[in-house]
Amino acid sequence: MTGRVFAIIECVAGHPTGVSLAALTGLLGIPKPTVMRIANDLARRGLLERDRNGYRMGRRTAELGTRAAHRQELRGDALPHLHELYATVGHCVFLTALVAPSQSWSMC
Repeated sequence: MTGRVFAIIECVAGHPTGVSLAALTGLLGIPKPTVMRIANDLARRGLLERDRNGYRMGRRTAELGTRAAHRQELRGDALPHLHELYATVGHCVFLTALVAPSQSWSMC
């Protein structure tokens, strides 16, 4: 069940303007009643939103993503190195993290 929930979320995330129930069913190969039941439950919980174009990511996903990002220890681990780099070069330094699309777990 969890795999299907995650597959639906991943698929919807890959379609920022929305994805219809029929498209989700076709892309995922999951029976339509199952997709509808899961997607509607996710919409009730705020993880997805539903409109005339279908489903798209909900505001709750952004909130959860922000919480997860705050728990990352990357900044704390990198801070001493950033200070050292700043002291060496005398210019502003930034820490960024790039996630390549090829590294996503999307099933769509």
